[in-house]
Amino acid sequence: PSGSLAKPIAWVLALCVLILLGLLLSKTPPAHTMDSTEVKQTSGVGRIHLKISIPEEYPMAKPTDMPFGVAWRMLAISPNGKHLAYVCMHEKERHLCLRSLSDDTFQLLKGSNGAVLPFFSPDEKWVGFLTEKKIKKIEISSGLLVEVCAAKNPYAGATWSDDGVIYFGNSEGSNFLKVDENGGEPELVSKKILRVMNPSAVPNGKGVVFDSPGIDVYRAPMSVCFVPSNEDTPKKMLDGSVPSWFGEKHLIALEDNQLRLTEFDITTFKPLGKTKAILNSKIRNDREFAQYSISQNNILAFIEGDSKPELSLSLLDPMKKESVLLSEKWQQYGQFSISSSGEKVAVEIVDDQIY
Repeated sequence: PSGSLAKPIAWVLALCVLILLGLLLSKTPPAHTMDSTEVKQTSGVGRIHLKISIPEEYPMAKPTDMPFGVAWRMLAISPNGKHLAYVCMHEKERHLCLRSLSDDTFQLLKGSNGAVLPFFSPDEKWVGFLTEKKIKKIEISSGLLVEVCAAKNPYAGATWSDDGVIYFGNSEGSNFLKVDENGGEPELVSKKILRVMNPSAVPNGKGVVFDSPGIDVYRAPMSVCFVPSNEDTPKKMLDGSVPSWFGEKHLIALEDNQLRLTEFDITTFKPLGKTKAILNSKIRNDREFAQYSISQNNILAFIEGDSKPELSLSLLDPMKKESVLLSEKWQQYGQFSISSSGEKVAVEIVDDQIY
């Protein structure tokens, strides 16, 4: 639809932008990544911006190539920043493409058919991904493909914890599950979490942060929550969405199209000080997902852009290639269904994430 993120040209030509927030991690703590002047004073190196063009033979997938036409997260960077994986199109099907950041090589991962939402193992030896019915992983060195477990539309994202557990949202986030990295039967993470999106493991196997409308709540504005790995006591941490745990005590989340960093007490998980913006660039996002991924050594990969929450409802004639507006009102629309006669359409309207 006009004005949405699904414009093919915009996505085909989209560039992954890398920002090196600090080269010397041992000398530059994560808190200093917010101020380039401080980084220069402590390490002698400021932020370095690098643009990576996407090869024509492996173009980045567009929202229209994704399940339900949703702009799921397209990219993931490995914990030590050695590899960048993104969802590409090859022979009219989704695959994963792996880019080594030490050289200019791109590798199509065989067996990654139908992949969405890539994620890496903590040791960077494996890249995991989701399909309509499976959680899978591929060994980077050998190309070995392994099915971890069965799943059903696990399009809420997944994360790989240091203690060998993979967390994911099954049935588009209606069930929050975890499974051993070597396979097995998935288990429920918490009965109190009715909906989960964008899980991100906390280092040292302490737990996982994620988006949720709240405890025992299914429909409400999203906020960032945390649940420990050894107990069923989820708690809200802060407003915002699409969290990533960074270092020992920093949480990154998206707010107003910008990435913001908050320091937390690692024992109480209460915020220490104010939330600060990491960079001025806006992150391309679509309500519940954002196109960014951060390594644990200060490398941020993202697609620059803006969200387009207000859409138009249009009727397209595919033969004449002409479209007309069905409504003059621009707003957030969800899923829709056309009647069998073709005379009526039922469409969701989104009001502050309430459908």
